[in-house]
Amino acid sequence: MSRFENRRWLNRLLQAVEVILAIALLGVLAEIGLTLHAAHAAARPQPEGSAAASAHRLQIPAIGVDSLIYEGWDEESLRRGVGQRPGSPAPGEAGNLLLSAHNDIHGAIFRHLDQLQPGDAVYISTQNVIYTYIVRDVLVVSPDSVWVTLPTAEATATLISCYPYLLGTQRIVVFADFAG
Repeated sequence: MSRFENRRWLNRLLQAVEVILAIALLGVLAEIGLTLHAAHAAARPQPEGSAAASAHRLQIPAIGVDSLIYEGWDEESLRRGVGQRPGSPAPGEAGNLLLSAHNDIHGAIFRHLDQLQPGDAVYISTQNVIYTYIVRDVLVVSPDSVWVTLPTAEATATLISCYPYLLGTQRIVVFADFAG
């Protein structure tokens, strides 16, 4: 190969690298924009008792969880953080507050749910109030065990994720009771 051909090949390679880097940068900027938009929307103060007084943040000190909560169990919501099932009650209200998050390559917010023990604290907050729930039980169930999502008469929270880590053949479910 001549010197001219080597230089031409090198220029093409560098141009391809520039294109790849530009695409990656656009992806990062888009993700930052989505995150800022979600944070801005979540930061708007809403009166308690309104539909927007739904869960905003989940903290589980025993396993190092501190995540924003998004309305929805769709893929987009779960890739951003913890998802609250539409129609489930706001924190502190009677009923089964259903929360889900990834435990796989798309995120591992609920990676250590299996380490929770009865008595561990779970904090679920709205914009203005922090509610405390206490873990009652941790179970592994089949994916078709929809009974875990049924409404309850008292205020409870149910945290659900795929299990075991990276396989997702079952579901890990944490039941927590409202404590105040």
